[in-house]
Amino acid sequence: MARYAREKAPTLGTEELIESSPLLKEWKSGTSETSVEYKKDDVRTYSNQPWKCNMDHTHHGENGWDPLSSRTLWSPYHAKRRENALPYVKPTGAHDAYNVGEWMIFEDGQYYMCKDDGTVHDPNEYPSSWEVYTSTNE
Repeated sequence: MARYAREKAPTLGTEELIESSPLLKEWKSGTSETSVEYKKDDVRTYSNQPWKCNMDHTHHGENGWDPLSSRTLWSPYHAKRRENALPYVKPTGAHDAYNVGEWMIFEDGQYYMCKDDGTVHDPNEYPSSWEVYTSTNE
């Protein structure tokens, strides 16, 4: 099952990919002796969530090339269903912005659904772009 998920990851739909993320390969750092090559559209997990590689690159152990730190190289996935929501990752531009109907879990522990395409601001910065989930709006 893990091999299937790893092979099919680049072609899976977002929800299926998020649900399969425990089976996916983890991002790993290269070293000065052993580099790690990543190809465009590779999928790896980092910080317990899946990331998509944006461009071919080789990691030789340099600091700051992990998915959270190097957002030109990696983009996070955004859930389209509340039950698959992932922790909020602040977008760095249009390539990883949140869009209408995408869900996340914010730092306050609550679930939020994006109401505007191209949202790069969090609920504290621009609350009108987000709807907080409460048990009354199921």
